[in-house]
Amino acid sequence: MTSRERAVRTLNFDNPDRPPMDLWWLPAVEMTQKEQLSNLLKRIRMDIDTPEYKVGSSQRQKGQRRMLVPGSHGPTLMPREGRYVDEWGSVWHVAEDGLLGEVKEPVLDDLSKIGGFSPPWEYLETTDLRSVNRYCAESDKFMLSGVCARPFERMQFVRGTEKLFVDLAYQTKEIFKLRDMIHEYNLKRITMWLKTDVDGIVMMDDWGTQNNLLISPALWREFFRPLYAEYCHLIHETGKYVFFHSDGWIEELYDDFIRMKVDAINSQLFCMNIEE
Repeated sequence: MTSRERAVRTLNFDNPDRPPMDLWWLPAVEMTQKEQLSNLLKRIRMDIDTPEYKVGSSQRQKGQRRMLVPGSHGPTLMPREGRYVDEWGSVWHVAEDGLLGEVKEPVLDDLSKIGGFSPPWEYLETTDLRSVNRYCAESDKFMLSGVCARPFERMQFVRGTEKLFVDLAYQTKEIFKLRDMIHEYNLKRITMWLKTDVDGIVMMDDWGTQNNLLISPALWREFFRPLYAEYCHLIHETGKYVFFHSDGWIEELYDDFIRMKVDAINSQLFCMNIEE
């Protein structure tokens, strides 16, 4: 049984020979434990992979140190201590080599400026996926896209986390405009990957603290669930699978993910009631 067959059988509850394997690690692991990581990957065959592709660039990154947004399941840059600019124009501060840092200077610090703000469409236009199909054809692994949608986290990166929570509480027309702008961008990104031969599309948003959700379930269902539902519908229309990552306590959202027909969830099971 090939890795791709194993993963597909698992997703379809169709008696695979064993569970498919995947492993995520922070760049710091490659810096401090490279030999151990290499030995582990030799000993345990991974069944899931992401094809190589050329990431784009945006005008807001021109002349700046570039950094891929954390969570990219694919090409990565080794972050070093310093300041980096993401494709939307927010400034990340990395305090220690190998870690991913956090946004300290959000690009849209004043929501009243949203009328003159737009997504970095040129980033998608300069992203080159032409090598993806060749990579898929040469491997028997189950292939995932790069991260295509993370609306909640992108809103945090653009606005800053504290300001975004205030925005969600007041729900002014500007925050809906920002949400819809990011949603339109995500749809285009997903559509680009759907034209390739990958088997699944990756989405992610960390929705939990260690013991609860970051916002109320009612607000989540009103404000964010429609976005995910549209992504899932679009992905399934092409016969591909939906993979979703979310850290923290998300027990209350599992039924929603099932109704939206998310196929696989990567989550922190042991910060929740594992028996439940």
